[in-house]
Amino acid sequence: MKDLTDFHAKESQVAVGEGILTGARDVCELIAINYKGFVDLEYEIMPTILCPASSAALPICAACWQAWGYVNHG
Repeated sequence: MKDLTDFHAKESQVAVGEGILTGARDVCELIAINYKGFVDLEYEIMPTILCPASSAALPICAACWQAWGYVNHG
């Protein structure tokens, strides 16, 4: 999954969390169709600067994990 500002324009990619990716809602839709595959959050804009983009994705990842039923025990 990539985050975009326009789902019809692949060149509108932005860092995860800065576009229109809905995170948990998207995962819930995958659960509804009994999807058993993998989900990757992709970021290819500035591959040498991953930390800010990766940290911005953490809330989306947490929402996805929660939607899949994973519980934070920490």
